[in-house]
Amino acid sequence: MKILHFRKGNQLVLGVQTDEGIIDVDQASAEYNQGLPGTIDALIASGEEGFENLQRLVDQVISRKDGHLIISQDTIEFGPILKAAFDYETELVIVIGKTAKNVAEEEALDYVYGYSAGNDLSARDLQFRTGQWLLGKTCDGFAPVVTVLE
Repeated sequence: MKILHFRKGNQLVLGVQTDEGIIDVDQASAEYNQGLPGTIDALIASGEEGFENLQRLVDQVISRKDGHLIISQDTIEFGPILKAAFDYETELVIVIGKTAKNVAEEEALDYVYGYSAGNDLSARDLQFRTGQWLLGKTCDGFAPVVTVLE
């Protein structure tokens, strides 16, 4: 299941990417009286039960062919395009789904919720103003993560 956030008006809302399009989880959850989490963070916090409930909702929407709950990917709003030039590196983002400490190597993947891709952005002009590179790495909106969690 591919879980994502997309912009709906002034808010980021939870969605699930399917072959038919993107399911608006908030809208579908309200229509089916499911009370599911509205963000990826809340979904992760809800644990396996939240994920299973989300899967059941997706199955319901697809099996009932509730087209009004499925949004075409062509109509999804993306954030503003930056006009400045930045250096960047692509990073693998590993999302940890439960609290972990001193986990044995053979159990490590039990704590992984999913994977995504991210960008490590750098504003080199800010970075080189001082001897500390942190200024060029910590601007608002830096370290964007791809909106799909798989």
